[in-house]
Amino acid sequence: MMLPAQSSRLQAQAAPLLRLLATIGTDGPLATALAPTEWISAGSAAALLHSLSSRSPLPSEVMTVALMEHRKLAAVTVRLEGCSGERGRSCNGTYHRLPDLHNDAPQYKKEGGPQLIYFDSERQLWKISATGSTNGWAYTNSSKLLSGQWAGAYSTADGLPLLYELGAGQTASSASSAASAASASFASSPPAPPRAGAAPAVDTPDWTREQDGELARLLESLAKSKGMAARDLSSESLARAVAQQGRFARLQAIPIDALHARCQVLCELNERCFEFLLPWLALDRAGTPGTLAHELASVKELLFNEQKKLFFERIVGATATSHAQLTFRFDRQAARRAVATAVGAGDEELEADDASMFEQLLQQIATAGGRRRRSPREAWDEPLPFMVLANHEKAFNVEFAGEIASDVGGPYRHVMEDICAELHSAALPLLVLTPNHSQPLALDRGKRMLSPAASGAWALQRLEAVGALIGVTLRTGSTLPFELANVVWLALLGEAPSLQAYAKVDKSFTELVTQVRDNSHPSCPDMDPEAFDAVYDCITFAMHRSDGGSTVELKPGGASLSLTYHNRSEWCSLATAFRLHECDAQTAAVRRGGAQILPLEALVLYTADELERLVCGQRDWSVEHLRKYAEVRTADSRSVGFLWEVLAEMVREERELFLIFVWGRSRMPEGAPPQRFIVDSQHVQGDPDEHLPLAATCFFQLHLPRYRSKEACRAKLLYAIYNCKEMDLA
Repeated sequence: MMLPAQSSRLQAQAAPLLRLLATIGTDGPLATALAPTEWISAGSAAALLHSLSSRSPLPSEVMTVALMEHRKLAAVTVRLEGCSGERGRSCNGTYHRLPDLHNDAPQYKKEGGPQLIYFDSERQLWKISATGSTNGWAYTNSSKLLSGQWAGAYSTADGLPLLYELGAGQTASSASSAASAASASFASSPPAPPRAGAAPAVDTPDWTREQDGELARLLESLAKSKGMAARDLSSESLARAVAQQGRFARLQAIPIDALHARCQVLCELNERCFEFLLPWLALDRAGTPGTLAHELASVKELLFNEQKKLFFERIVGATATSHAQLTFRFDRQAARRAVATAVGAGDEELEADDASMFEQLLQQIATAGGRRRRSPREAWDEPLPFMVLANHEKAFNVEFAGEIASDVGGPYRHVMEDICAELHSAALPLLVLTPNHSQPLALDRGKRMLSPAASGAWALQRLEAVGALIGVTLRTGSTLPFELANVVWLALLGEAPSLQAYAKVDKSFTELVTQVRDNSHPSCPDMDPEAFDAVYDCITFAMHRSDGGSTVELKPGGASLSLTYHNRSEWCSLATAFRLHECDAQTAAVRRGGAQILPLEALVLYTADELERLVCGQRDWSVEHLRKYAEVRTADSRSVGFLWEVLAEMVREERELFLIFVWGRSRMPEGAPPQRFIVDSQHVQGDPDEHLPLAATCFFQLHLPRYRSKEACRAKLLYAIYNCKEMDLA
């Protein structure tokens, strides 16, 4: 599926990405080395190694790409600094490229001295001659120039050098000053010429990651609204958008020329990344610090969502399977009775009943895979074969007990929506409201998290099913209206949430940890130890679970150990670790289920917000968006006009019900829907104002009576979306 970085040709093509990542900067170990200087491949073999020597191992992909490029160095002037020792110091200075190659590689001669430097691409070693003789080279004992030791005439006390480019108008002293501020580069020409019309890079040392992220979102939004490539956006259109849209406040103080130049850098980053690099990266290594995949994932918010989607779809297509599509039968009436009973009596009732839509699905998957269990309250004897759902268009065919329905997509979507609704109800003990639900000023109050109490084999198997359902939506391009907190989406991506991100789950907890850690109680900051101990005397090294369940000791004997001024750092560390990793087992179960449907590494370039929109779609879609993709097949423009007006006046919850009525789903997918919304006339006998509209959910189609008034259209449409739940009634 994902190919390793093997092709030297494509590795060479990927080298410009290193320069672009350098211009952007990263949060990882490359940050100091790369920003804001523009890098090229030789720099990644010299100064990059030096920068990483005390932080993390060199990304092997970076080293390979860099070494493949050394024989193509085109820098005219470089500076060598940092050599120590009697022999080493004589090598420091400015070097100029010689017209003749040495062993098919560029060589450089010191200004005012005999010293020579060049890279032996065959042996993968840097070589320096202090005497100028090509027979007396000294070299490193490995290709890691800045972490090896010199051999030959150099002693082990001789320090290793740094190599810098001297750009136009730059002196040796200014290059040295720049190098002390940030690791500099050893320049070469890129393997591919710059694109026509590309703006030259500009020095923008004050760019922040947040500004880059805002600019990337602005470019995507503006390019989509104008129907053009982000690279082709004019300076004027960028300036107008920044001025008019308050959500890009971080960009308002940036000069327009710098803004436009940065736009070109971001566009080049995206084009080079998706065209040359990504197909050859092992994305399953994105969680390993020091790999190029990890560094690329650290700038994921700068990659355009449309490009990510195309790349993701190629992976999904390349990993498609040919499972025979199964047909599952569902009794929706029995499921509604079971859920109602469980909500009224507590979740114990439903745990003992297979009647919910969710349990009906799991039972049929288990039967298809030959799995057995002794009772509904026990787990199956083996993991359930969720891979039988890994089909392209829909996971399975649907039949309804006691309902007239032919599944061309509509019944299937209804089943998925019903299952998602059950998972969000009190009937199933898998998802719980976050602690923020009871905190009036907190964020994401209506969101849910994985239940810390769902820890037994029975619950974990069902959480695997939740992961499989998420995988199904991603593989089929459908949506499910999960209301999960941001930290859940982060965890599903394999990312550890920060304490700041956890504020969207439990605002009170994050505020408490911050106050204890910084001794910043709002009513009495900077307390002395005695006052601190008195204020926090009621807090111990034991905590309730996030769902308000059992108490867990943060350390042995923690329930009897009070929080004090002197142990506050330990308490903050233990409490934070407990909260952030409280649902690790549940998250792992969801990821196991998802991995049966599609390769999870295909998601590493998505942010948590992007993944949520990809799975859940748009909840607050506009009527104008629906009209844009509508196909009206009736000459009765008056009744269709009533329809648009009524939809525009509906609240969000009513528009969700309308979408379920006509399409079997409550959310609108991002971008263009996979089907056009069809509106045609319903020919009825008698007064059309007395008739309900009809819908064909399989075809996203509404049969609309020729209503004579807007009031009649509104009344009948609202009645239909609230009351017509069965297939033979709609």
